Amino acid sequence: MRGVLLAGGVGNRLYPLTKVINKHLLPVGDRPMIYWVLDKFVECGIVDIAVVIGPEHVGQLVKQLGDGGEFGLRLTYKIQEQADGVAGALMLAEEFVTDCHDANVMVLLGDNIFLNSLKQIKKDFEKNACMFGIVGTKSNSPERFGVVELDENFNILSIEEKPNHPKSDIVQTGCYLYHHTVFDYMKDLDKSARGEFEITDLNNILLERAGLYCYSYDGFWSDAGTPESYRLVNEVVRR
Repeated sequence: MRGVLLAGGVGNRLYPLTKVINKHLLPVGDRPMIYWVLDKFVECGIVDIAVVIGPEHVGQLVKQLGDGGEFGLRLTYKIQEQADGVAGALMLAEEFVTDCHDANVMVLLGDNIFLNSLKQIKKDFEKNACMFGIVGTKSNSPERFGVVELDENFNILSIEEKPNHPKSDIVQTGCYLYHHTVFDYMKDLDKSARGEFEITDLNNILLERAGLYCYSYDGFWSDAGTPESYRLVNEVVRR
């Protein structure tokens, strides 16, 4: 399995903290935010990682992470010249993933903090007949996220982005597990009204054409991309 770490974007919601530094290098506890995400790959034994970054702070991230040797990883960098969405960033990693025969890929968003390991979820994915999956967790405010409706076997029935009336309390986290053929489905992906390739649109295509499974994550998880969630993450890590 290969990994893709999505660390693009300019961090507008965290401005002015991000005026001179990439948001993924902001401290969470005693380490840069992106270190927490790299740890998830290390715990899963995934050593070949493509890091997708924007052009604004390329030098900062590359200087901080280097070739990945400090973490026991091999890092490859891809530049997302245009801010065209999470799925748009993933498209840049196609060659990186598909040059490994029959590879699977774990995708992690660089501003999502998981305190518990994803190792068992990775193992379960590799045993599952379904080639595409997301990691979901329960939320007290599901209307803020992509809401996942499941059947009794954790097969996904529907995904709605920030619905006013959520069908469940299960939401998408920033972790996705795909067979390399995901890039074939991405060829039919159109940009949304806001001019981005949306990860939820991709997952809905996979749901319709191939099936999509939800792996349950139990433990603390939060994005850290807003002032409120960034503050929360630091408070939880401190405790």
